[in-house]
Amino acid sequence: MWGSEPCVVDTILMCQQEFADVVTVHDQQNMLDSYDELMESTERLLGMLRSTRAQNRKIRLQLEDGSSIREVFSAIPTGDLRQSMTQAMAEVASARHKVRQMAFARGLEEGMSIGELARMWGFSRQLAARYAKEARAEP
Repeated sequence: MWGSEPCVVDTILMCQQEFADVVTVHDQQNMLDSYDELMESTERLLGMLRSTRAQNRKIRLQLEDGSSIREVFSAIPTGDLRQSMTQAMAEVASARHKVRQMAFARGLEEGMSIGELARMWGFSRQLAARYAKEARAEP
C-alpha cells in the first residue's frame, strides 16, 4: 500500500517545486518587463535630447545673429521643455533603479555575493548593499 500512493511529503515537495517554478517564471517575466520599460524610457529620453539639441542649435544661431535673450527665449516654451526633459530623465532613473534592484535580487538568489554584484555593476559595496537590502524587501 505504501508504495502505490504518493506520500504526503512527496506531494508537498512536488507542490513546492511547482510553486517555485511558477514564481521563477513570474520573476523572469517581471525582469524582462522591467528591461522593456527601461528601453522605452531611454528611447523617449533620446527623442527629447535630439529635440533639445536641435532647439539649442537654433538658439545659438539666433544669439550669434545678435538676437536678445528676451527675443530668443520668448519664442520658445522653455519651461515646458525643461519640465519634459526633467520628467524623461526621472523616468529613466526610476526604470534603471528597478532593473538594478531586480538584477540584485536575482543575483542574490543565484548565490552571488554583494561584493561580486558591486564589482560587476561597477559601483561601491555600500551602494550594492543598499540595492541588496531593497531587493530583499521586495515582496
